[in-house]
Amino acid sequence: MHQVSERLANPSTAIENHRRLYRLPKWVYALALLVLLTGTLYLFRAPILISVGNVLVVRDDLGRANLIVLLTGDFHNRPKIAAQLIHEGWAQKVLVSQVKKHEMEEYGLVHDNTALIVKMLEKFGVPEPSIVILKQGEGVTSTFEEALGVRHYLEQHTDQRKFILVTSAFHTRRARWIFRKALDGLGAQIQVAPVPYGTFDVNSWWRGEDGLIYCFNEYVKLIYYWLKY
Repeated sequence: MHQVSERLANPSTAIENHRRLYRLPKWVYALALLVLLTGTLYLFRAPILISVGNVLVVRDDLGRANLIVLLTGDFHNRPKIAAQLIHEGWAQKVLVSQVKKHEMEEYGLVHDNTALIVKMLEKFGVPEPSIVILKQGEGVTSTFEEALGVRHYLEQHTDQRKFILVTSAFHTRRARWIFRKALDGLGAQIQVAPVPYGTFDVNSWWRGEDGLIYCFNEYVKLIYYWLKY
């Protein structure tokens, strides 16, 4: 009876005791927030992951150009798009860098990447006179070296400063950044044409091993190039 009278006499104390009784530990709120965030990310995972991939992709509205610069590395899909652009009249000449040959390629046991690209271009109907192989030293080993070879070509052909850069979709942002860096001061006009992959769609890259590898590797290389150059 005395306790009841005391509570009635001190209503604020009663309210505080009630709040303490129903107050949850902080970790419960933290867990609830984590579950909510995880659920939100799961529900909207597709748009988020598509955006992650699209950050790497550059796609320009194309106009007529003097050249197509076809980057090495993929002799399956890139030559097809380059040939298509030639046939559609966007340009009349394709530049391809000579890659550095490995031992088996030096012995002629297998074709090097450049030779395979040229064969694919010819297979897709690009005439041999329209294919220019850029040679420098023992051959290129990186996109940056390819850009330096194109710079040397443009310095000798001052009337051919507008070109379309053809490379794989996830490679386009890094490639454009590299070429802008390497061609600085030449007044070159770069248009980028992304090439789709043969084994996955860039809008669902996370659904397969190839897409995961390409996307992850490209982000690593992009950061590396930003720090190095």
